[in-house]
Amino acid sequence: MAFRLDLNSEILAADDENTTQINQMREKNNSSNIIQSVFEIIWLDEDSTHRRYLHVIDYLKQRINHLNPFHNSIDCITYLKNLDYRIKVLFVIAGDSAEYFIPLIHHLVQIKFFYIYSDHQCDQPGWIYNYSKICDVLINEYDLSTCLREVIQMSVKTMDDKNLRFVPNITVSNEPLWFSSFIDVLLKLDEEHADIISHDKWEECRLYIRDNDTELKALSNIQRTYTSSDALTWYTTTQFLAHLVNNALETENIDMIFKFRFFIKDIYEQLLKNYANFITSLPSHSIKVYRLMIMTVKELNKLRTNTTGYIMINTFLSATRVKNAALDNDTRQNSLYHKFVLLEIDISKSCHNTRPFANVSVLQHYPISHEILFMAATTFRIHSINEDSTNDLLIIQLTPILDDENTA
Repeated sequence: MAFRLDLNSEILAADDENTTQINQMREKNNSSNIIQSVFEIIWLDEDSTHRRYLHVIDYLKQRINHLNPFHNSIDCITYLKNLDYRIKVLFVIAGDSAEYFIPLIHHLVQIKFFYIYSDHQCDQPGWIYNYSKICDVLINEYDLSTCLREVIQMSVKTMDDKNLRFVPNITVSNEPLWFSSFIDVLLKLDEEHADIISHDKWEECRLYIRDNDTELKALSNIQRTYTSSDALTWYTTTQFLAHLVNNALETENIDMIFKFRFFIKDIYEQLLKNYANFITSLPSHSIKVYRLMIMTVKELNKLRTNTTGYIMINTFLSATRVKNAALDNDTRQNSLYHKFVLLEIDISKSCHNTRPFANVSVLQHYPISHEILFMAATTFRIHSINEDSTNDLLIIQLTPILDDENTA
């Protein structure tokens, strides 16, 4: 379970001292190419001699242009705090610092993945499974370089495709899932101090988009006109709002989830309101909906070992009833560390689910064909994982669990 940890006063005091360094780094970034303006690799190694991993850093710099090494955690955190939210960070950290440092920054929306580098063979420590953004522990600079380049190349392909992204945080288990129970409790909380919490939510948004005048103007409009009945519309049409909420859910950031809990509850109630109409309007006994994603090999192996269990997706999940629309990606190509998967979700007309879902296509400016939105923390039963050689991907067949289904 990942809680957001407050940074200590020493780190906060370091902001002014590091302003010059940050500005110099930004100027360097601004002169880079388009890939460097979107992606950045940060390396943190607090070895006082700065020599332990120099050969690895030199190796990476020869192969990856946008590498930013740090040898001081305070400087690193200060830099991250001031980094544009649109930058996607791949964070590499030396193994002996990882357990302490990753919990401090795991919640940051700029960080896409963590990679732990160790200079000796070791078993993967159990604590890493508590943090959804940790992709792998690597002991070879060639593997690390290959992995980083692959994730950048595959991410570039997904940047402009709303219907394609890396798989959000998933939990695979035969046991009851704590996060699902947490969301259940969250949805039942009363609205005491709702005005204060709502203010916190908007302030968090304002901090997140502080350098984007267009989005700040949009936020002012949302804050001025927001009503509970508009929650789904704002979620499906406002990228920064959806990004913030899903990042909080993905990283299980309890503080942030509480700030957005009434927005999450409003979306839930809107989905619930439309759920019955959606089910009764289905043209047949059951339908299939699809979602194309990129999954790390680590997550895929976790699924393969539990093909009769359950999978919970922390975030809100959108899918389409049109399979060809889900597969419409001309640049789809698997790699050594990442694979394309197609979630094939079977929805029965007779099902009654704890987590509602509904058709939200009509709410969007540029609707995806028959888009279905599933509530956050929806749990699915895994039926099978099959190869699709024609489309060069894996198909994971799922069904949402029913109200009376026991996951124990």
